[in-house]
Amino acid sequence: MRKMLTTCLILLACVGVAAPGAAKMRELSKTLFAFPESLPGQLIEVRKVIDPVTGEIGIVSNNDRIRNADDLESLMKEERKAERKKYGAIRGRLRNTFDAMGSREGRDVRVHLKMPVVRYLDKTKHPEDELRRQSKDISKLQPLISVSSVADKYGLDVTQVGKRSFEVNVKKNILGKIMFDDSVASVEEIFEDEGIPCGTPLPFSHFATSAANPPPMQATGHGVNAATFEEGITTDFFNCLGNLDPDKIAIDDTADWHSQRTFLCLYYAAPDANLYHYNYEGFSPSARDFIEDKAIQTASCSQHRFEYGPNLEEFLEMDDFAYRYPYPVFCNPAGNGHYENEVHWQCYNAISVGAVRPAQDDGGTHYELVAEYSTRTRNPEPIYGFYCINEGDPCAGDREMPHIVAPGIFPVEGLADDCLDGGLYYWGTSYAAPTVNGMVASVISSDSRMVSWPEKVRVALLLTAHNLEEGDWRRNVDGRDGTGVVSGSDAIRFAQGHLPVRPDNSAVEYGLHASSWGRNDMLDRDFHIRVPNPKPSGKHLRMLLTWDSNPDVNGGMNHLSDLDIVFYGNGNSTESSLSYDSNVEVLDIASDDLTAGGSYLVSVKPFILRIPEDVGADYFYWAVGWTWVRDHAD
Repeated sequence: MRKMLTTCLILLACVGVAAPGAAKMRELSKTLFAFPESLPGQLIEVRKVIDPVTGEIGIVSNNDRIRNADDLESLMKEERKAERKKYGAIRGRLRNTFDAMGSREGRDVRVHLKMPVVRYLDKTKHPEDELRRQSKDISKLQPLISVSSVADKYGLDVTQVGKRSFEVNVKKNILGKIMFDDSVASVEEIFEDEGIPCGTPLPFSHFATSAANPPPMQATGHGVNAATFEEGITTDFFNCLGNLDPDKIAIDDTADWHSQRTFLCLYYAAPDANLYHYNYEGFSPSARDFIEDKAIQTASCSQHRFEYGPNLEEFLEMDDFAYRYPYPVFCNPAGNGHYENEVHWQCYNAISVGAVRPAQDDGGTHYELVAEYSTRTRNPEPIYGFYCINEGDPCAGDREMPHIVAPGIFPVEGLADDCLDGGLYYWGTSYAAPTVNGMVASVISSDSRMVSWPEKVRVALLLTAHNLEEGDWRRNVDGRDGTGVVSGSDAIRFAQGHLPVRPDNSAVEYGLHASSWGRNDMLDRDFHIRVPNPKPSGKHLRMLLTWDSNPDVNGGMNHLSDLDIVFYGNGNSTESSLSYDSNVEVLDIASDDLTAGGSYLVSVKPFILRIPEDVGADYFYWAVGWTWVRDHAD
């Protein structure tokens, strides 16, 4: 196996001196890092470099404190420690406003209490009944200190929201004490009030209309528990869907049509799924109980977030489910906005969904992205990094979002007009997210190997998407279409037809591997790809690697390890995807660069493993796959 480069280079850009050996190294896209607490006022440029022949990976920087990956990680840890000392447990925008608050000024906040640390069972090593039992046992745990004890300690008038959190309006002088309390995991400003769960599966399986366009789906989500999380859907709306006799339809004039349309997108993308709805527009601790109780396997929410960063409690809760039964797939809207707006759904282990619509100039025979309704938000900044205001600036984070784009689809046929408000398509990320939610249900139902593996599902969806615009996942640019327009039918074909492979496998044309990766395992994983003969017309080879973050729900930090992928091509050439802040790496190899019937090596390389000692898992799940995908979307 090829080993990771251990002796890395330093580029002394400030004095124009190149390190020995730097000439043969190919520099890749830069990331600019800011460490306001550790190195105030400094902007550090860091680039990954790769030897184009051996595939060895290193780092170059304009700061002599960063000579290799370990130096960069040490500086990040130093910054996190300094931030914790300054801000304690407060998260998100509250950090930006806390210093400016008057001592008696109040804020509505949600306080999350620390929980006992539980070591999660590895799903690759334990049967489902053990995994299910542990998840149920974890759901019964109580926080290390009770809500009433904290309320009495600080004289708070609180409302308990979940098992481990409460809401309160608190003055700055008291907040300053709570944020440094050892029993408190995090403090955030409140998003929205929670609603009431609707927990009965909806009997809509008699609708067999497919949502995929083009072509028709090959599976319909049969037996999969799929849910939308929205506010405003009424019982009358459900009655309307369940009864097609117009004389018996009773619809509430105050119903939230936005939420009802999102449910219809899920409904038509997975007509045979067990459909659930939770009457709240997010994934809160109490919503977590609903997910566990109903064994929800795929979920979507369409309300935007106006916070930022992957360390918010809601995002930590979602990402934590990657390690717990029922291992749901979360589909979240990237958001429709202008370039100065970041994607705010920044959980790592979910699918970020952008919007696309049928083109308006040719009767809808192909897709297009348009400014007023498509994804215009930009990539989020690095974990500790600097970001720019202008579109196309090279200092945007290299975490590409959205991951994919999709239309919101539901046909008018088969439903009374009162239930639809008319229309064949809705576009915007509110409707794209539940459409992908339904496609996820269909992928899971299409092959038993996809069940309880959100990592495999991410590979299947992102690997088979059809590129719409020019872009490069490996560069610091905003690829507005992510990996392209989602293709439910191609994702299902891959889910059903792939060969399961292991490292050092015999070469196969369509492969997928998923497993767990241990804390101290720095060995490469090598896989072998066989090119069909003849090569598929109008298609190119794509490889996709994805892995999970390790969220620390007690420490308010989402730890993301850094893996890279390198493809060894003809003539001792290499292609690579080497981001810093993403847990998705994509490689597209043109058909002309490959030999029909030939075999090629692709290597997954660990660069930085960030798995703390005090989180639930001493591993993370990952998956890698490859197939042939259309060069362009129709």
